[in-house]
Amino acid sequence: MDKDVFTGGVDPGGLWTKNDIRILICYILSSVSAPLTGEDISGIMQGKALANYFETADALAGLVKLGHIRSTPEGYVIEPTGREIAGSLDTGLPLAVRDKALEAALLLLAEARARREADEAREAILQKKSRQEYQLAQASLARALNRLRVKAQGL
Repeated sequence: MDKDVFTGGVDPGGLWTKNDIRILICYILSSVSAPLTGEDISGIMQGKALANYFETADALAGLVKLGHIRSTPEGYVIEPTGREIAGSLDTGLPLAVRDKALEAALLLLAEARARREADEAREAILQKKSRQEYQLAQASLARALNRLRVKAQGL
């Protein structure tokens, strides 16, 4: 298979074709079933050295234009045709690539959830409605901050 993408910053075993990058984006969005921003997707691809930033941005634009994904205020979401692509063509991608990308996406979502929970707990602490609510909010904040620490250590 010939390379048809700029491969600066891509490790050996990364993605070397535009179609592979598009398929992986569909696979990620289909697997996590949650909106991801372009920054999130680029971070996943670059963080794992799977694809270059510019090629990822180009792939996102192409997938939107083809109707396989849709841009929303929360981020990109998969469309039925994109889900079909992910389901039928993802096995053409190396398992290690799929695993790296999915792991990074799930960590990203877990981090976002932990930050959201930490923010909610901080807000509850500031409101201090009752001693019990205050203690519950403190415990929730501690759990959320611990998840963030564990995530940071895993990187």
